Amino acid sequence: MRPNPRVAPQSDSLNAPIAAFSRHNGGWTVTFSIADPTLGISWRMGEGGEFRETGFLDTLDSRTRKRMPNPSIELPPDAPASTIEIRYVDASGEMQGPFPIKFDPDAALIRDQRKILDMTATSWLSFREFNGLLVYYTHLVSYRCAIREVKIGIDTAVPDRVLKMPPCDLKDPSAIPYGAPLYMKLAPTTQFMSVELTYRDGSVSEIKTFRTANRSNN
Repeated sequence: MRPNPRVAPQSDSLNAPIAAFSRHNGGWTVTFSIADPTLGISWRMGEGGEFRETGFLDTLDSRTRKRMPNPSIELPPDAPASTIEIRYVDASGEMQGPFPIKFDPDAALIRDQRKILDMTATSWLSFREFNGLLVYYTHLVSYRCAIREVKIGIDTAVPDRVLKMPPCDLKDPSAIPYGAPLYMKLAPTTQFMSVELTYRDGSVSEIKTFRTANRSNN
């Protein structure tokens, strides 16, 4: 980042940066998205304290012909709700910001896990032939913090029974509780299952159908 960059007056038409939050075993990854070409990015938690630079990637930005600033930062798993302030140096060397970005860990976790569930809908259920026909719902348990209720239907296109999920642990959301059921036994004649998710915000997914013919024999 260039030393002592000039601070530019803020414009209402300026596109403010946004951020995506992703929870993992080690904590949070926060990835900033900035519309302008940038020469450097810095951030801080709250309105006080020193700004910290994000550093640089070993990648050249064709727009600036310089190394690309790292758009990501890491936060600890117990990071409290707060406001992240971000600023950046634009291609002309002027400082833009700071811009506030709200960090609500509970809401961010639910949003992140729902996004994963939506993107991996074909993995909600899987079938296995092992001393009978089994259906596994490990994927749903793994991202249960975004789910209020799971309904399933066996050989019916309308889910008509609730599949119980273990409670969400906000401190360690990726961990599956010891002894939590991850599968159930089905009648060998079962042809298909339907699934419907009700998310934490009350919205409901499309009904997905899974056919037992797509099963593993291992």
